[in-house]
Amino acid sequence: MAPASPSSASAPRVAVQLEVARGGAQETRGDGHSSVRTVPISILVTSVGLAVTVLASTHPAQRFPLTPTNAANYDFPFKGDHETVPYVAVVVLGIVAVVACAVAEGLLQRKGSRIKQTNGRCAAVLDALRSPAAHVLVCGLDAAILTGLVTQALKDYVGEPRPDYLARCAYVDKTVPSWSACETQEALDSDIVVRDGRRSFPSGHASTAAVFGVFLAGYWAMRIATPDVRLAAVRVLRAPDWVHEFVGVALDLFPALPLFAACYIAASRVADFRHSPGDVAMGFLLGAAFAAHGLARVARLASPRTCLEEESQRLINNDVDVV
Repeated sequence: MAPASPSSASAPRVAVQLEVARGGAQETRGDGHSSVRTVPISILVTSVGLAVTVLASTHPAQRFPLTPTNAANYDFPFKGDHETVPYVAVVVLGIVAVVACAVAEGLLQRKGSRIKQTNGRCAAVLDALRSPAAHVLVCGLDAAILTGLVTQALKDYVGEPRPDYLARCAYVDKTVPSWSACETQEALDSDIVVRDGRRSFPSGHASTAAVFGVFLAGYWAMRIATPDVRLAAVRVLRAPDWVHEFVGVALDLFPALPLFAACYIAASRVADFRHSPGDVAMGFLLGAAFAAHGLARVARLASPRTCLEEESQRLINNDVDVV
């Protein structure tokens, strides 16, 4: 039996690499086979982890005993539900930003990718889940969910009081200092409000704003503010040179907007007396780290549209069959 030719031996590996360029949803293993990342499982695992963490967080640790000497650090006004930026707004705007990134990825890949056509609804759904746009969406949401999971776990583990902790306590005996009432659970305020007063470190607003803001800024700089997109914008506008320069500057500066918004949200937590600057700094660093991890997954899984064109031309030149 004649040995296989080098081109035929390398065909499976090259074919798998082409599948990566087509859908951006597969990774090549050392044995030449492909492993498909299942989108629903990725979201399900992280969501279940976050749900378990939130449900298990009943009573934060009391590692910072209040004394008359340190009570002044936690005696700032309590504003109740009057927040500069509500947490729900941060989450909603962040999800919208991730969805916008996924839509942009779909538009970028639509003309350059020749994804294998399949028949049937189930096959069409699988193709959609394997698309680069789906992976951008999953990477962004995974980063946000993991950020929330770690943030919530650290809040309960550390148990640092918020700057407005004492103001949450309406002690029974007016002759007893409020810090004593809080420590002996004699507060008249809602038990949930008092317990939440011991979840200062790290800031959830800062970590959530950072993960969404850094992810959007990084995706824009990595995928939108590129020479190809800038050239396409110039061709569409057909405007004078100064307009082209303005478009280029706008594309380069846009990533600063989500970063500025994230910094503003983080700073508002200090202004609202909900966190100390250290809480905000740690939360922002935590969110930025998970956003960087999500962007690394995007760079690995979602290939640019030029990758398919270059790979296809190389395969044609080498006379290798495309699967």
